[in-house]
Amino acid sequence: MVEYLPDYLMKTNLFFAAVIIATFAAVSCNNNESDVLAVRLDKNSIELVKGESIKLNASVVPAQDAEFIWFSQDEQYVTVDPDGVVTAVGLKREDPTSDQVTPVSVYVKYLNGADECLVTVLPLAPDKVEIDYDGTTVKMDPGETVQLSAKIYPEDADLTELEWTTDYAVCATVDSKTGLVKGVAPGFATIRASYNDRIFDEINVQVNVIEPTSVAIDPSALTMDSGTKYRLKPVLTPANASGADMVWTSYDQDVVTVDKENGVVTAVAKGKATVRLQMGKLSGECIVTVK
Repeated sequence: MVEYLPDYLMKTNLFFAAVIIATFAAVSCNNNESDVLAVRLDKNSIELVKGESIKLNASVVPAQDAEFIWFSQDEQYVTVDPDGVVTAVGLKREDPTSDQVTPVSVYVKYLNGADECLVTVLPLAPDKVEIDYDGTTVKMDPGETVQLSAKIYPEDADLTELEWTTDYAVCATVDSKTGLVKGVAPGFATIRASYNDRIFDEINVQVNVIEPTSVAIDPSALTMDSGTKYRLKPVLTPANASGADMVWTSYDQDVVTVDKENGVVTAVAKGKATVRLQMGKLSGECIVTVK
């Protein structure tokens, strides 16, 4: 079975093959003890976060003074200066849709000797998250939505996916990926955009109380069999109004009873009774006939 090497390893093998050939040629022509038998780096593989630098140290066998030549396989992603200081510039990905990072080789050369260090550039994480909103509190009505966004610093950070959360979903919800906030019920909630538990920003949300202008019951008239139950529905104008607490009352409990909190009517005996929904100064009625 023939195994194929990646391009960067193939280039590396060709480079060292050339060095070996040059070494044998030099030795055959000159057995001087000052000939370089090997160049050695103190590290042959390193990981650097994008933007970080590290100094590589080179030595010669046999030991002697040397002026080394340094170069990078791809300076778009990794650079090296004449003193051997390596800097991670960017992430090299053969497949832009993949998270897999390809190492970049840094070489040192002196006469007929050379050595290599594989440099893997790691993604730069945010050190600050800032919710982008004009004000300290988002004020909204029940049912209304507000799109929040956040800025990440440094701006060239590679890890940019944030998680959005709410501390009180009864009042306001938020899409964990997009930051879309929706008002649910009057009250206060805190929305957080976070990279992790330490890097985050928060903003307050106030969902307003909307007083109804009118109250009704659906249906306004109802016929039931004795012993059955039915849940009446409140109809508020506007539809997203909340206002005062709802109180349900039956005006003839010998005919029907009603749960004062949820509007469930129970037919008790034949007859007619009025069920009323009260919200502050507003009210609505339903006439219930029991057969």
